[in-house]
Amino acid sequence: MIKKLEMKLIEILIKAKIGEWIAKLFSKLKGNKTEIALVLFVIIKFCIYSSIIPSQFIPVANKVAESLYPIIAISFGDKVRRYWESLKKVGDEIINK
Repeated sequence: MIKKLEMKLIEILIKAKIGEWIAKLFSKLKGNKTEIALVLFVIIKFCIYSSIIPSQFIPVANKVAESLYPIIAISFGDKVRRYWESLKKVGDEIINK
C-alpha cells in the first residue's frame, strides 16, 4: 500500500515538473509556438502508439501531450482572431471606398 502511494506521489511530481518545463519553454519562445506544439504533440502520440515509449512512461507521455492542448488552442485562437481582424479591416476599407 505504501509503495503504491509512493509511486503515485512520484508520478504526480514528475507530471508537475514536466508541465512546468513546458510552460517555461513556451513562455520564452517567440513566434511559431503553434507549429512547435503541434510537432511535439504528433511526435509524442506517434511514440506512444508505435510502442517506442516503455509502458511505465506512457501516463507521463500522455500528460505531456495533454499539457500541449491549451498551447495549441490558444495559438490557433490568436491566429483566427488576427485573420478575422485583418479581413474585417480590408472589408471596411472596400465598403468605405
